[in-house]
Amino acid sequence: MHLSRTRTLAILVILIEIVAIASIPCCVSAATKRTVLPRVIAVPILTYHYIRPLDGLDASGRSLSVSPVHFEMQMEQLVLQGYHAITPAQLDAALTNGDPLPSKPIMITFDDGYYDQFQNALPVLVRLHLPATMFIVSGFLNRYGYMYESTVRAADATGLITIGAHTQHHMNLTTISTLRAHNEILGSKADLERILNHPITAFAYPFGSYSTPLLREVAADGFHLAFTTVNGDRQSSQIRYQLERSHVRDAPTISWLSR
Repeated sequence: MHLSRTRTLAILVILIEIVAIASIPCCVSAATKRTVLPRVIAVPILTYHYIRPLDGLDASGRSLSVSPVHFEMQMEQLVLQGYHAITPAQLDAALTNGDPLPSKPIMITFDDGYYDQFQNALPVLVRLHLPATMFIVSGFLNRYGYMYESTVRAADATGLITIGAHTQHHMNLTTISTLRAHNEILGSKADLERILNHPITAFAYPFGSYSTPLLREVAADGFHLAFTTVNGDRQSSQIRYQLERSHVRDAPTISWLSR
């Protein structure tokens, strides 16, 4: 029995509609992926340099220093006010996958790798069980005033300290050639990975100076996050290589932290 031409055309139209409907979920899914909004999280990131007595320092030295006594008081303040210190890995997972963070998350970071950070800050962090991140200038290791390779290993071995890269020689990356900047960034990563025998995925820009090409360089070199000195606490998945931090000065408490 032969179908009429009209009936045949009707069946073809129905089949075409079925195929079109079946393809819709795929198309909607792709469109959804393209329009996902960036994740934005409020996480204050504290920046420290020297943890040392301020006696005899000039104005510049004092501005970069917090006394050991006041540092301990500031860390105790975080605990008493219910802050929970987090690691770069936790922040990365929250920005990338939406992983939950503890209430009142905060990050504690140290720049340059001064020995007094190991001597005066680390014991306090261990006592209070506060995770922190130390950004190391790898080319300055074993120099007077800076950590040794052995102390970097010891800090890493506590399980509380994340070691991050801060270039090899603390150069302003925006004022040197592209090749030299590449060598400074990737060289520091390689140096620290050799010392610690595990990946280094966090980076901090010396002087907080960066540019669009440097953002691409840091991403291409395998870092997951990069930190500036731009003041603020709004961390976004869209600018994971321009994370904001807040410089901490010497005082018994960090007055701007919310209770």
